[in-house]
Amino acid sequence: MKIRSPRLTRIMAWCLGKSFRLMARTIRYRVIEEHPGTNLVSPECQTPYIYALWHDQTMMPITYRVNLPRDQSYIPANTLVSKHQDGSWLTEFMRHFDLGAVRGSSSKGGASALKKLLETAERCHIVITPDGPRGPRHKVKPGIVYLASQTGIPIVANANAVSRYWEISGSWTNQIMPKPFSKVFLLIGKPIHVPEDISREEMEDYQELIESDLERLQQLAEQFVSGEITELPKQGTNSHATISDAA
Repeated sequence: MKIRSPRLTRIMAWCLGKSFRLMARTIRYRVIEEHPGTNLVSPECQTPYIYALWHDQTMMPITYRVNLPRDQSYIPANTLVSKHQDGSWLTEFMRHFDLGAVRGSSSKGGASALKKLLETAERCHIVITPDGPRGPRHKVKPGIVYLASQTGIPIVANANAVSRYWEISGSWTNQIMPKPFSKVFLLIGKPIHVPEDISREEMEDYQELIESDLERLQQLAEQFVSGEITELPKQGTNSHATISDAA
């Protein structure tokens, strides 16, 4: 049964937000940046980016924001959220983690949402699930590439893996929920710069590039969480990669 009452939606989101903030305090997060200054929770990240992550992996980066430095300045972040009813409680829920929401998607309200994202791009990070809101799963749609081309803001791929989690079934993809006292590895890739006024063929090339980078980072995240590796492989990665922990 779907909740359609705005009041009940806010109450549910408040309860979930408070519960997840408490739960997030028990999780050990490890952030690995392939390029310094790309961790949007760090005050050292002073350049806006467009962050790409798969729809089923959104909960780990959201809960990690419980570690935002309250005594330091940082760039705010907006995320694109569906106009469907499920997006209403998610919008309220994300407020507990200092995440703004722009409502819209490729299927509903896309043009107005894109306009709002363009307006805020110079002063806010943008977080997008390029395979949402209806899939197909782990396939990058052209919207994120178009946004990067129009704004000149680089795209940064993100992936994560968690040691212990619940898997919530969805209509086209499941959602991964970290369990209390689990360990989460968050991997942040190198910035991908998209030129202005690219052709349709070039746009498809960048979609494939982002998709490939997301898959590569996902494999690394899973190797970290399994203990197979403890640091980034030197070949093909940035020599200035940084690792930070938050409990």
